[in-house]
Amino acid sequence: MTLSILLLQTLKQYADDIALALTCNKQRYQLALDNLESISDEVHEQRRLVLPPRTPGVGAEAVDDLSSWPSVNIGEERRIFFLNMLLVS
Repeated sequence: MTLSILLLQTLKQYADDIALALTCNKQRYQLALDNLESISDEVHEQRRLVLPPRTPGVGAEAVDDLSSWPSVNIGEERRIFFLNMLLVS
């Protein structure tokens, strides 16, 4: 066999080994995610059984009626300026 054929076979074997390792690691990663999800479900179930129901959120979690917010009129020129600044960045 020539050197180039040996090199190609070696590179193919290397690529096959990497592909197999990738497949194995993806399976391990998926198993770890499944285990984490299972643990999370267990924790949530334990909390649900022990803790009282959660009250409505505050701050970012609160549901606001936006109609009560004051409206702000920045003017058409400024609005276009800010929109252009967003498009540029």
